[in-house]
Amino acid sequence: MNQRVVVLVDDDGPLRELLESYLRKKGFVVHGFSDFGSALVAVELLEKVDILIADYRYSRGFLDGVEFIEWGVGIRNDFGALVLISSMPEAKERAERSSILIDFLQKPNLVNLYSAKKFAESLVLLVNRLQRE
Repeated sequence: MNQRVVVLVDDDGPLRELLESYLRKKGFVVHGFSDFGSALVAVELLEKVDILIADYRYSRGFLDGVEFIEWGVGIRNDFGALVLISSMPEAKERAERSSILIDFLQKPNLVNLYSAKKFAESLVLLVNRLQRE
């Protein structure tokens, strides 16, 4: 079986760990990172990357999630891209300024575990859709 490879970047440790766990249970190989620099090295070194997922409001650097995806495309362009965002109007505005096609998914409130589970399910559906495109 050809497993799909996800590179996931989010500086929110609990959310990243939840998403990593859920995606692995769904059969994905997940490489999770808390910083964009390490993730970009992985994008360059990994034999295969199917989906790149990034937090939009990354708190530890000068890049936002969209800029990170754009840097990733500069390294290789054989993956789907998804940015996790807190506000959908913000996503629409940011997407209009990007030169590449990126999907956005609104982040959940982790206090509500039902919300987090529904988010993870939505994430898997979107990742599966990106793989078919």
